[in-house]
Amino acid sequence: MHRWIVVVSIGLLALAGCATYPGSIEPVRVSLADVSMLEFGLIEQKLALKLRVQNPNNVAVPIEGLSYELELNGKPFAQGVAHPQTQVPEFGTAEIDTEAVSNLSSLISQLGQLQKDQKLQYRLKGKLYSGRWQGARPFDAEGEVSLPDFGGWKKKLDGSL
Repeated sequence: MHRWIVVVSIGLLALAGCATYPGSIEPVRVSLADVSMLEFGLIEQKLALKLRVQNPNNVAVPIEGLSYELELNGKPFAQGVAHPQTQVPEFGTAEIDTEAVSNLSSLISQLGQLQKDQKLQYRLKGKLYSGRWQGARPFDAEGEVSLPDFGGWKKKLDGSL
């Protein structure tokens, strides 16, 4: 009888530990903070992406890696991976600098869309890896960027100057 109580107690403690560790951690939020061109080649382009990671939890979350895809106006545009080895503090944010690769056909397709509209819809989706949980956690962020018309560039693209 005594042995049975010990076994049940250990089982209940194990279940309580599992319930409070990964299950109670809310997903971190990943968003696109900035994009800039690093290299422009004939076949592919290299972009610098700055990703913002927000942690809504009362424990720090170590970020060990991520993989992602960037879509513009509903079309695949660039993809990348990172191994940042950073930690997002409890109830805090961290920025991850990473590089993405795009190809010329994706870029030309987006330039054609810019001639029609000065807004870019983006979607950033991927997987985040952390020692805080097992496996990968997906993320998916969407937004819109309105592009200013610096010096009438839209008219120049349209050929109406």
